[in-house]
Amino acid sequence: MDDFKEIAERGAFYLSRLKTTMNVYIQNAPDAIEYLMDGRVKKSSLYTQIQLEDILESLSPGEVMEIPDAYIGQQKKLCTRLVLYKLTEEQLKKRQFMRLRTRKRE
Repeated sequence: MDDFKEIAERGAFYLSRLKTTMNVYIQNAPDAIEYLMDGRVKKSSLYTQIQLEDILESLSPGEVMEIPDAYIGQQKKLCTRLVLYKLTEEQLKKRQFMRLRTRKRE
């Protein structure tokens, strides 16, 4: 993730598939942020984790959805643009076929 941050700081762009283990968050609205008794911001109220599986389930095959200000990472959150794409049935079958083909070679 540090590499992505460095690329963004240089003003360049990157394209990468998101690992399934990566956490994705959106920033909460300022009125939803909670504060501690001493006035500090409660860190757990800054972001809300989103479930990509639920979003992708709601998309129809071939549909694209963009989340312009998504934050990725567990500890260090990197603000990035996230583009979600649900494969069509034909694309899914082709990928499954290619996966089986490469497994047979091993």
